[in-house]
Amino acid sequence: MVHSTTTLPAAQATVPNLYGATRSEATAILHQAGFYNISFSEGCSTSGLHDVVNSQTPAAGVITAVTARVGMHIHILGCVSISNVVGWRMDNALDHLRRTGWTPVAGNGGCVSGDNGVVATMVPRGGSFARPGSQVRLDPGCL
Repeated sequence: MVHSTTTLPAAQATVPNLYGATRSEATAILHQAGFYNISFSEGCSTSGLHDVVNSQTPAAGVITAVTARVGMHIHILGCVSISNVVGWRMDNALDHLRRTGWTPVAGNGGCVSGDNGVVATMVPRGGSFARPGSQVRLDPGCL
């Protein structure tokens, strides 16, 4: 006797258009369409719509499994430029970033030896825009 198994296809739905929706509106729209695997990313921008969905993946109109991740990107306002502290003494750089509203984190850059007292790299880069209070990682140079 031969037994066969049948795998039912995953439920599918059409991805709705989320462009211009707020985070809560987009979430409600996706839930109504049957999608629950939802992610958001944010980025600073001086152009386009702010605090609403600016892009999405998959695109609106695509038919996909309701278990597929639907990702959205939102441009945010209130961003300011991060001071460039590369070349500064680590203690001075940490103090400056704290005083100007950032959350600096000192790494060791994987250094075994080197000048751990001077900032060699920072992420995000100096001159980048981010929301005040964001984390800024500082790493020293290694020999």
